Amino acid sequence: MTVYTLEFLVRSILICGLVPVAAVGAQSASPAARITGDYVVQDKRDGMPHTIRVGRARGTYSVQWDSNTPTTLVSRGGADFRIAADTSTRIVFSRELSAAHTLLMISAPDDTVRGLRVGPMRPGTGFDGDDWAAARGGALFDSLSVADSLLFDAYFVRCDAASTIAMYTADAEFYHDRDGLKVGAAALDAFRNDCPRDRGMRRAIVPGTVRVFGIAGYGAVQLGRHRFIESKGGNVTEAKFIQLWQRTPNGWRATKTISIDHRQQPRASR
Repeated sequence: MTVYTLEFLVRSILICGLVPVAAVGAQSASPAARITGDYVVQDKRDGMPHTIRVGRARGTYSVQWDSNTPTTLVSRGGADFRIAADTSTRIVFSRELSAAHTLLMISAPDDTVRGLRVGPMRPGTGFDGDDWAAARGGALFDSLSVADSLLFDAYFVRCDAASTIAMYTADAEFYHDRDGLKVGAAALDAFRNDCPRDRGMRRAIVPGTVRVFGIAGYGAVQLGRHRFIESKGGNVTEAKFIQLWQRTPNGWRATKTISIDHRQQPRASR
């Protein structure tokens, strides 16, 4: 898989900044079951948690920052790794807190951050406590995860209207429980006058909630939950989304977006 989000991870560490901590010394290698899982680190700008997911497939480890595309880890021996495309960034796993918890340390040239493993990697739940095992992994799932990252990086991070609009078909439909229905140019042109980054807004997938189902001869549908986090004021809104994707000669294009069940999140659940 093409490593697209390495710069997201490094940029988040070096530019956005997370809570600096002292370095954690590498210890003996931990079993894969103790290394893989979800880790949480805090954003010192707004105190909001970020999820770092460490996975393992066919003997290779990978790391994923929030909802971005996973990138490969290369072992330096024991529990010491580096990001494949950036030798200056190390990730070390440690059991120093207690035998029941694994710590994750990310060490880049200008900063060091640490996260606590909050549990093994689990599929989570879908919209209503479902367990759609076949829909939460595989080549199609990974392909649409990349498309999703490309779309929301263009809109929320880079504020690149042209790239954002290019991810949709010209007749795309947008259904929103609060804003109603918008179709085609009337909806797409709105991207030209909006920059979530400048409004202090970021978007994050709720880990474990995304499901993907193929549609023969057309493409696929992607379902899940995501959060919109405001750095100014600390408001967090969670919503369910359904995205219909069409497979075209030029790649995935979104044709219908349904955004529903927007709910303000209580502080305890953020």
